[in-house]
Amino acid sequence: MRGYKIGETSRIFGVHPNTLRKWEKEGKVKAVRMGRDLEQKLKGIKLKQINPAYTSKRCHVCGSFLKGRGPYLFCENCKKKWDRDYNAA
Repeated sequence: MRGYKIGETSRIFGVHPNTLRKWEKEGKVKAVRMGRDLEQKLKGIKLKQINPAYTSKRCHVCGSFLKGRGPYLFCENCKKKWDRDYNAA
């Protein structure tokens, strides 16, 4: 499997590199440091291009519109709270 530098990975997901670092700390992605470069190993994640319209406002699980403001939004259908950046990615 190919390794991705953090800048490449952030462009693929459309998020800031600091968001990827946060996801690593939360265990959402696995990062492998090789030398000075931080490479993201995207194990089990399939990438596909989608229309970005409303991706941070719709639940990535069920497609319902999310409620709330700020970095966390709530899905009334799934009864879960999602990080806006994680949901959009």
